[in-house]
Amino acid sequence: MRTRFSMNFLGAYTQSQRENLASWWFAIIVAAMCVIFGSTWVGFLHVFLPTLQTLSQTVNTELSWAVRFLIAIYTWLLPLFFYCTAVTTIVKESLIRDLRKKRTWNTAIFVGVVLVVGLAELALYLQTAHMAKVTSH
Repeated sequence: MRTRFSMNFLGAYTQSQRENLASWWFAIIVAAMCVIFGSTWVGFLHVFLPTLQTLSQTVNTELSWAVRFLIAIYTWLLPLFFYCTAVTTIVKESLIRDLRKKRTWNTAIFVGVVLVVGLAELALYLQTAHMAKVTSH
């Protein structure tokens, strides 16, 4: 079996070493995005949700179940989810040897985090749109 070498700024690597290094970099990027999403979203929700609750009481509208669920979990479950996905992304790199499985897990974790952020944003948007419609009438 013939081994291909390539030169880059870190030295000579075989094809499998390059793929492993790329997998680690992708995992680090996904983990960093999990931490960034976790920190920014929890901070944003910490400011926005109490304001939304007060505004809802002022306008005399009921919060949707999705927003009530966000209010119940934004201080403990969302940070736990985001930080655990970041840790899982890094830990699985050393546990899983198959590069296809690593890529699949990285992609699944990334899609899961983006999906959670998107659903939370959708719930908040629908609630504010409903409140705007109620106040305009």
